[in-house]
Amino acid sequence: MVLHEDSLSSQFKPRVASLIHMFKTHIEMLRDDRISIVHKKNSGKILSEVNKIWWDKELGYISSSPALDNVSDYLLPAPPTAEPLSTFNLGLSESEKLVRDQLILPYVNSGRADQLVSGGGGGMIYVEPEDYDEEDPDDDLDV
Repeated sequence: MVLHEDSLSSQFKPRVASLIHMFKTHIEMLRDDRISIVHKKNSGKILSEVNKIWWDKELGYISSSPALDNVSDYLLPAPPTAEPLSTFNLGLSESEKLVRDQLILPYVNSGRADQLVSGGGGGMIYVEPEDYDEEDPDDDLDV
């Protein structure tokens, strides 16, 4: 499905923006003849790139190439993170941060080899085979 933003009235644009996650490929026009392409593969991998586009007069069609300059200049800035609405203080004072940094937790690797303790090793694991039933328990189901 191809949906162009200019074909929508202003009341539908926010609704379509909330559905972008459903599309496999999203192409957005940026400033200075650049486009942002986000493609979601079936495997779940997301490919993202910014390309420069131009009209190729010799060939008679639109050409594109990866934009090699600073991509962050063309991407929209991330919205600032708002302070959580809470009735109590979620931040730490400088003294609390200092105490937190000095705290030694028992499960954190300090990086000192002389503190490492070897467990001795050499353990055995005994496994008893299960009683395998040759019959399929789901044979009676009509699927």
